[in-house]
Amino acid sequence: MKKSNQNPSKAGNLSRRDGDPDPRVWISSEGVENHSPSEQSPSSGRWGAVLLLLLSPFGGAGGGLAFAQFTTTGSASNSGGGCYALTPDVTALTGAAWCTVPINLSQPQTIQYNLNFGNKDLNGADGIAFVLQNQGTGVVGGLGIGIGYQGISPSVIVEFDDYQNIFDPVNDHLAITLNGDANHLSAGNAGNPVTSFPFNIEDGTWHPVQITWNPATLTMQVYFDCKLWLTYTNDIVNTI
Repeated sequence: MKKSNQNPSKAGNLSRRDGDPDPRVWISSEGVENHSPSEQSPSSGRWGAVLLLLLSPFGGAGGGLAFAQFTTTGSASNSGGGCYALTPDVTALTGAAWCTVPINLSQPQTIQYNLNFGNKDLNGADGIAFVLQNQGTGVVGGLGIGIGYQGISPSVIVEFDDYQNIFDPVNDHLAITLNGDANHLSAGNAGNPVTSFPFNIEDGTWHPVQITWNPATLTMQVYFDCKLWLTYTNDIVNTI
């Protein structure tokens, strides 16, 4: 896969303006269809496939939602039946589907949904990200290398990356990034888990995803295709 330019972004603090930690955050999946012209290799002709998000009912003990309600921003659209197209098959776009009710991170949470990355491997999109942030439902991050979340801060991101940039592993991969910084090698992301998939996720099929948060152990776990791939421990409410 071709490489594109590195462009790290700012850090922040996951708290209210009055300085008191607020455990309530908005959640989203964000997607990018393809690189901006400045990030494309002249010979790659890299274009995108439609990235789809199928949202399922989810709940969390002591404050979860029976059914998620979502709103779209950027190039995302509601396809009906709980399915959202994060971007159409057009170059240089980014879109997000945000849950309209903040979740409470002081309570256990289990979030389940399905992702489809299309079937364009060498000339498809950069990926999809699951984002926790407290900036509201009207935000969308950088395109291309930014996978729709770059620059959104404060934030905690689960990144499903299917395109190798300069700081990425060779294979499609899953990673935790913080504060809208897409660079795995930056000081802000040092030590955060990055796990490569031994297969291509741009296979045109639906992939079930489950993300759990346990406030007692301060642990987030990410399941992909019904397998645990990543565990991350951090007091994200008070330290991000």
